Amino acid sequence: MVTDAGETCCLCSNAANYRCPSCDRKTCSLGCVTEHKNRFGCCGRRGVSYVPISEMTTETLTRDIALLDETARVIESTSRAFIQRHMEAAATASKRVKMGVLRKCCVERNIELISCPPMLVRHLKNYTSVRKNNVYWTVEWYFPQQDLVLFERRVNERLTLSQAIDKAFERTTEVRLHQELSQDYASLDNVVVLLKDLDSPPKSPKHFLCDLDGTLRDNISHTKILEFPRFEIVLKKDLHLYKLTDRRQLEVKDDTTEIPGNKKLKDNTDESTTQNGAVNCNYGPNKSNLAAS
Repeated sequence: MVTDAGETCCLCSNAANYRCPSCDRKTCSLGCVTEHKNRFGCCGRRGVSYVPISEMTTETLTRDIALLDETARVIESTSRAFIQRHMEAAATASKRVKMGVLRKCCVERNIELISCPPMLVRHLKNYTSVRKNNVYWTVEWYFPQQDLVLFERRVNERLTLSQAIDKAFERTTEVRLHQELSQDYASLDNVVVLLKDLDSPPKSPKHFLCDLDGTLRDNISHTKILEFPRFEIVLKKDLHLYKLTDRRQLEVKDDTTEIPGNKKLKDNTDESTTQNGAVNCNYGPNKSNLAAS
């Protein structure tokens, strides 16, 4: 609050510029305002008290309006926070149910599904859904030669790997991607598709050799998947740089029928996401997202 001319600061005796609305002491600068709060134990806020109508002034009405505005802001902020928490809780519960349905489908297919914590990017990018006992996977295609990652949503598990790769290329609208991949990847006869063995040591990773003519479902069966499958598309001339291993016969047990806070899932549950299919491209450390046309 601005003071009248001629008044001095209560701390340094300079010309006062402000008057505290709580204790009415005069100060000249921000430093003195802070010091007077510490020295006198002042909160710096005007106290709320009853004022008779006969004593009301324009300043009193201005303070009342400011108090009402502050109260409205607090109510609005609290309401937004409550609604946001409610929406986040509902979204988390819905995600748990959908993940439970997906896990049951993975058990039927002998796929060991590993879930990331909800705050991690890989979990947030997972748009895998289930419809009529058919899984539509989010798939990550990695081209090591260009250090390029291509994401595609809702890939039908019944498609062959070659069909899925062709579909991803067709849906990609960025010209630069076609230019980078057209030379070496013009024909799938020049490439092999690998799937990393998640049980192998990080310093010495091993890979499973995938069948381009086999379905997506068959190629990820008896493997471990981190949220969604990641395939490495490697040129045949570079295959010697990778250690290959044979698939093991996994027998995944159904231990996910109970989800905390939810009822037991039914076998005929039909859950699906409402997202449209899309392709995202990441170029090395600098990532740029692309939407499919």
